[in-house]
Amino acid sequence: DDHSELPIVRYEEFVDHPEDVVRQLCGYLDIGYTDDWSMIMPAIKLTGDSGRSGDEVKPRKRRAVTDEMLAECRSSEHLEPLCSRLGYERPS
Repeated sequence: DDHSELPIVRYEEFVDHPEDVVRQLCGYLDIGYTDDWSMIMPAIKLTGDSGRSGDEVKPRKRRAVTDEMLAECRSSEHLEPLCSRLGYERPS
């Protein structure tokens, strides 16, 4: 809620349309865009990197979700509002 005025950038959109999303991000950040972004990106270490290998922007194989993790998510009062806000379906 503290950042409700900020745009939401979804991982799936980035993977499906990386050029468009990078251009949008540059606009949001008011920085210049370069067509060479994909060559520069691997040289920059970001906090929050998932630790997955590979410099190419592409869908990755989903990690396994344990029954315990899924049950915890389903029981959270925050799940429905978060899924709704971010445009995701509630996990079944």
